[in-house]
Amino acid sequence: VRFSPIDRCIASSSGDRTVKLWSLADGQCLKTFQGHTSSVLNLAFLKNGMQLASCGADGLVKVWTIRSNECEATIDAHNDKIWALAATADGSHLISGGSDSTLALWRDVTVEEEEKKIVEQEILLEKEQELANVLWRKDFKRAVTLSFELDKPMRLLKVLSDYLDQERLKDGAAAAANPFGDMVAKWSDAYVKKSLGYIKIWNANLKHMQLAQLVLDALLRRRITPNDWLKLSGGLELTDGILA
Repeated sequence: VRFSPIDRCIASSSGDRTVKLWSLADGQCLKTFQGHTSSVLNLAFLKNGMQLASCGADGLVKVWTIRSNECEATIDAHNDKIWALAATADGSHLISGGSDSTLALWRDVTVEEEEKKIVEQEILLEKEQELANVLWRKDFKRAVTLSFELDKPMRLLKVLSDYLDQERLKDGAAAAANPFGDMVAKWSDAYVKKSLGYIKIWNANLKHMQLAQLVLDALLRRRITPNDWLKLSGGLELTDGILA
């Protein structure tokens, strides 16, 4: 049993695999937290009473947000029962001790993870804006790179379609040839592998099949050897969806 540092309530752990929050005023059960697969053996309040950490005979440490009842993290902490669990005064670290004769120190990385997500989202938005700008300038080489980096198969399809339209406006000899050869010859293995997956998606739509086959033809002629094909396409896994 643990007393909340901010509310008139207590948290209890039980052999029924649950954690419960109880009102000290009237003894009513306020919350039930379920997720452990064996008896819950110890508890600790975190985040100034906003979260609970629990540990059990299943060797897991779980972190719960009290308001939402959500399990925010599950840590495969020990190879045996976890009997001891304590939090530092500032709530930044947890210490667990188990029957496997080990103590483990865990650091709260919530803030770092949130900051990382914000940075990743900012980078994503910047790339989306750059892609719009380079498409307006008809910088198809950069547009292809950004489409791969953003993992946008349909956006790449549009880029390649616009590039094809531009090339077809040139003189007849150039327009008659496959215009994607020089482009795909410079693609990295990672881009080639992604493109094979994209071609499978494009081939599923009759409207996109012709362009998909042009890209595949360029890859096979200028970029992929037979051995590369088996390695990059995953053998026969993609073949049925790629070869029309």
